[in-house]
Amino acid sequence: MMDKIISVSIAAYNVEKTLADAVESVLMVRQRELVEVIITNDGSTDDTLKTAISYQEKYPGNVTVINKMNEGYGSTIMAAVKVAKGKYFKVLDGDDHFETNEFEQLLGKLVDIDVDMIITPFEKIYANGRRIATEYKEIGELEGEILGRIENNIDMHAIVYKTSVLRECDLKLPFNCLYTDHLYCLFPMYCVSDAIYLSNNIYKYVIYGEGQSISRKMRVEHIEDASRVFDIALKYYKEHDYNGESRKMITRKMGAIYITYMDSLLLMPVSLKVLRRIKRIEEKTKAECPEIYRSWSIKKAKVFRKTNYLLYPLLALYYQYSYKG
Repeated sequence: MMDKIISVSIAAYNVEKTLADAVESVLMVRQRELVEVIITNDGSTDDTLKTAISYQEKYPGNVTVINKMNEGYGSTIMAAVKVAKGKYFKVLDGDDHFETNEFEQLLGKLVDIDVDMIITPFEKIYANGRRIATEYKEIGELEGEILGRIENNIDMHAIVYKTSVLRECDLKLPFNCLYTDHLYCLFPMYCVSDAIYLSNNIYKYVIYGEGQSISRKMRVEHIEDASRVFDIALKYYKEHDYNGESRKMITRKMGAIYITYMDSLLLMPVSLKVLRRIKRIEEKTKAECPEIYRSWSIKKAKVFRKTNYLLYPLLALYYQYSYKG
């Protein structure tokens, strides 16, 4: 029997200003004895480790601190999965937080259920105060088992996995690489036998600007990370079987990884070199995985392909101008 009902993995790199809010948003619940918090300090150069240790000393039965060299986001998840004592596992970035009341309600439900995957809404919070909820309304209207009926791309912020599923799928995430959250979502999907939707809007994803991986600056600088993640995902997708129930979910996640990569290429300075790269990737994906190729189906992609990429400069400049991050 697991010691805790849920383990929350907090990736912590130079988050001394926000880590306390993240930890307290998890622990300030009445059923604290059900919760484990694993804070993985990923080689921070500020006082992140000091803050993490202070919570371990204050809540020795709830908080575990892992201190290691900087190896990137994927490494923090890998480290936490190894030591997790909870039946379920959820990730939380050190600069984000949970809605504590909603998380407390989730805890009460987790005690009475036994599924491989739970999907919940989440909310993006922008620096200007704007909030956008991702509610997966199509899923929310379903009752009971939803695995075979998921047609959405499911983001990391929405997922609670059973810890045993993460171990069963032999989760291996690349180190020193951005966008590994996509792979964290994708790989366990192949081992999921059942899933349910719960309406608790738990995760608050704080989007503050240039330093984040979704900013244009970071996406351009780390284009090879996006390429690496897509190549790993595509190889995994082609080599692994998956049951019919999870097919739509896996295909949509693969499509999201492809779209992320293609959009990152469009954010790069316009050049013939980038255009050749786009065409090469498109041709390969269309030939090897046409269902993934078709997933990039928004208007700009259709115009792009219909004109044989002749409008690439205009589409790229427009996307760069309109990109909000």
